[in-house]
Amino acid sequence: MKQIETLTDVSDSLATLSELEQTITALKVQLEERITKAKTTYSDQVSPFVGQRDALTKALKKWATENKKAHFSVAKSKAFPHGRIGFRKSSKVTTTKRTLGLLVERGVAIRTKHDIDKTALATWTDEQLKEVGAKHSRSETFFIDLEDTVLPPGQEGGSDE
Repeated sequence: MKQIETLTDVSDSLATLSELEQTITALKVQLEERITKAKTTYSDQVSPFVGQRDALTKALKKWATENKKAHFSVAKSKAFPHGRIGFRKSSKVTTTKRTLGLLVERGVAIRTKHDIDKTALATWTDEQLKEVGAKHSRSETFFIDLEDTVLPPGQEGGSDE
């Protein structure tokens, strides 16, 4: 770890830190560009296969629906050497705009998530917080705000606050 002893050391370190951040950002941009290019290439390559898959799926569904009585009246599926097709029973619940209100009135089938509103608690007094098993905790955290422009190392800067 670099030893920092003077304001010049602080200024030089901030300049180096800023350069490092800019390099990291540039590399991340390059990575995102490569990822985007790879996704585009993949999408272009996979697209015809997806189209063929969807067309075959649609054709199989059409055949199975048209031949449901003949092939799926007893067994709901039919096995083939490379897979199986068939019909599955499923159900889902559909609701209307009224459903939630009616369920709330009855007090059933409602999920309620409880969260602590820490923003609201921050306005409470220490005594109020103590009553509910909470407390204020204050801390001081170190921060670094880098400027967008990098000053060459050795230039004095900063102030003693």
